[in-house]
Amino acid sequence: MSKYQALLLGLPKTNMANLMNAIDRGEASYRNLWSVDYLIGKSSRKDMFFVPFSKLESYLLNNEEENLHVIAIKPNDKILARKMQKMIHPNFRFRWFDRNNFFLLASKKYSYFVNEFNNVLAEEEEWCGNVKPCSLQHPLLLPEMSFVSKGVDIWRQASHSGLERIIAAKRALFSFAKIHISKKRSGNGRVWLDAKDRHFDWSGPRHGKAPGLNGWKYSYPIEEGFHYDVTYTKGSFEINDYLNKSYLVPSSRHINICPHGHIRR
Repeated sequence: MSKYQALLLGLPKTNMANLMNAIDRGEASYRNLWSVDYLIGKSSRKDMFFVPFSKLESYLLNNEEENLHVIAIKPNDKILARKMQKMIHPNFRFRWFDRNNFFLLASKKYSYFVNEFNNVLAEEEEWCGNVKPCSLQHPLLLPEMSFVSKGVDIWRQASHSGLERIIAAKRALFSFAKIHISKKRSGNGRVWLDAKDRHFDWSGPRHGKAPGLNGWKYSYPIEEGFHYDVTYTKGSFEINDYLNKSYLVPSSRHINICPHGHIRR
């Protein structure tokens, strides 16, 4: 049984079919504990590596794998590439696969192509063990556009690839937690404290439903209705949502915000 799921985006149909045949013949194999799905690139003169957004969105909306890693051959069109990345990240773990590896496949060097892909999968296992959220208390679930950190950008570092940068992200998460987790409060649990002394409490009652793909963050399935109760003990305060819109919260009141920065009513 597979522990991890990879979705490889952008292989042209013929090349994907040849690769799958080579794997069936035993010429190459993916790492143990991994299963690999494919969404083929659109056959067009404009961009052979581009996967139609409707097809990609449908796959992601129907995904039930808790360890989904989306790995894509970058489209030539920079605007399409940015739109593709925005659709996937930060809901799911995402990274680009070096386009030069495609030429290994085009040259029918299937074992070389799979070996390069397996190197990526090995890094992704390290990312799962060191960076990926593992509970609702994990700091990566905090809404990065709302929570003001003290100089540690864990969300950016969590998106990096490469073993050294993955380990650096692990260290950043440790530093972040040390800085921003509150001490135990009398009669209450801990909360996250941002640089503006606002309290992000994850323990409140669940309500509301995440829209679209926002039930996931960094490939972690977020419990339905989960959000933060944000408060400030020194009077009224302001907070920004995912669109950078500012909300004024009266003194002694709280506001609900989900991990993707949507305000909950």
